[in-house]
Amino acid sequence: MNILCQILLYILILLIIIYLIIKVKNAIYETDRSNEHFTDVLNQNLIEHFNDKLDYSIEYLLNEYKEKEDDIFDKEFVDLYDITYHDFFDINRDNKVILKYLPKKNKEDMAITVGGCGVGKVCKSWKDLGYSNVKGIDFSKHMLKKAEGLYPNIDFIRGNLVDTKVLPQQSTHVFIMDERTLYMNHTKDIEKIIKNAYHWLYDDGILVVPVYDKNELQLASRYYSTSYIDNLGIVHGFTYLDHFSHDCWYVPDLDENNEKSERLLMYFDKFTFKDGKKRIKPTMYYFSPKSEIYDIILKSGFEKIHIQPICTQIVGGYELAIFKKKKNSINVSELQNKNKINKKIK
Repeated sequence: MNILCQILLYILILLIIIYLIIKVKNAIYETDRSNEHFTDVLNQNLIEHFNDKLDYSIEYLLNEYKEKEDDIFDKEFVDLYDITYHDFFDINRDNKVILKYLPKKNKEDMAITVGGCGVGKVCKSWKDLGYSNVKGIDFSKHMLKKAEGLYPNIDFIRGNLVDTKVLPQQSTHVFIMDERTLYMNHTKDIEKIIKNAYHWLYDDGILVVPVYDKNELQLASRYYSTSYIDNLGIVHGFTYLDHFSHDCWYVPDLDENNEKSERLLMYFDKFTFKDGKKRIKPTMYYFSPKSEIYDIILKSGFEKIHIQPICTQIVGGYELAIFKKKKNSINVSELQNKNKINKKIK
């Protein structure tokens, strides 16, 4: 009986081994098929000339960019954007850094505002961390409509960060600038936005700004995205999703003298669907030098707390810079002197 049991046990073990070998072979086969399919996609969609990628002339795209509507992001693009960039890897990592420097307050009492919140990913991440008083600001009505649909438990405000009246004075403890929001503005407007952040923050409030380095920009929409270089030497980020592929790249734009700008970059999102249809969306960015951005922030009444160096990021190439709002100190002697001068003038 014991011998029979041993034989049956050996047979069972042998069957299990055979089963595992078959499963491994099938897995290898499926991986090979997947790689072949992925290679086909690359050959069909990526190994082509830059002008073929655009499908339209640059001039046509720029005319499309200047839409008649007061929103540069239409509903279709916002839906595609939400699917494509729906990755919280960078956000969660940045939040771990920011948490170390938050004001010492209860989560219920901490007001957190996200500038240029888009579809609300950063807002959601802070809500998930237990902070109840979270709000987002964005100028795009389509982005905000999407955000409100996804996260109805978060307050969203439509407004331009250049406008001081978007928020009351001293109404938030933390102001976080989302991704490349600051770089959708020229220097003068960047100065206004930083000064507004100072105006909106409580004393000792925290300002968080991703400060980009134009020479270290990274292109991706997911953590597993790949990259390639086209025939003009332009670097692209490529992501293969369930129903479409996404390609993104920067192209230097021309300045007022019709020469290649050192600061203006046009960012292209290209979506290629399974039926062969394509959608390309350009967005203009104005990358001021890092030193200039830091100079604006420090001159606006902030002091540096921490700067997290550039690392591997999705929409990358930025230092995570954290600042504290300095209190307005009143010098009594200076105030008395000013009063004396004013009395003499009268």
